[in-house]
Amino acid sequence: LCPAGAWKNDTEGCDYSIAFGRGMIGFQLERKESPQGRQLIVTEVTTGSPAEQAGLKVGDVLLSCNGRSGFQTAMQYKLGCKFDPGQSVTLQVKREDKLTTISATAVSRSETQK
Repeated sequence: LCPAGAWKNDTEGCDYSIAFGRGMIGFQLERKESPQGRQLIVTEVTTGSPAEQAGLKVGDVLLSCNGRSGFQTAMQYKLGCKFDPGQSVTLQVKREDKLTTISATAVSRSETQK
């Protein structure tokens, strides 16, 4: 499925950079059910990525991205918190029982996939 606004045409198909932005900081999320409700948990942090350099850890619970919160699925996060290379990204996460703020600068998706 192509997210709203990202469909180019039948020849070119979906432009995911429009839907999700051209930048990334290098981590994966998964929705988990918990006694507190649905939570987005960091399941992977790419080695050498801005997320790793900023201190994001596997197991962190994502609370907000650039001041936006309420994400209940990884897709909601991707659509609601998109950014381009060079853009500052601020995540608020819960690690154990502490709130932590992570700040990183997005890089091009291709840079983290080398």
